[in-house]
Amino acid sequence: KMVLLTNPGERIMIPEFGVGVKRYLFEMSNSPVFDELEFAVKTQLRRYIQAIDVLAVSAQPFGDEHKLFLSISYEVDFLKAKDQLDIILEY
Repeated sequence: KMVLLTNPGERIMIPEFGVGVKRYLFEMSNSPVFDELEFAVKTQLRRYIQAIDVLAVSAQPFGDEHKLFLSISYEVDFLKAKDQLDIILEY
């Protein structure tokens, strides 16, 4: 969750750390920016949490409610255990 909620530039000494998903709350539901968000999540998690393999990332807005649904499926390398993290962000 720390990687997802931290804005790039917010962490001292590691300015490229973080996705900053709250910046995407007010994007239009048909915006291609959600593809960029999914790519950013995959990239950041692979870079900073190397103990997991990201299997799938899905980001979807909740229409006019200013909410964002983010789902991340992953596998823990050394355990071979699969799990899914679902987050609903709201303003």
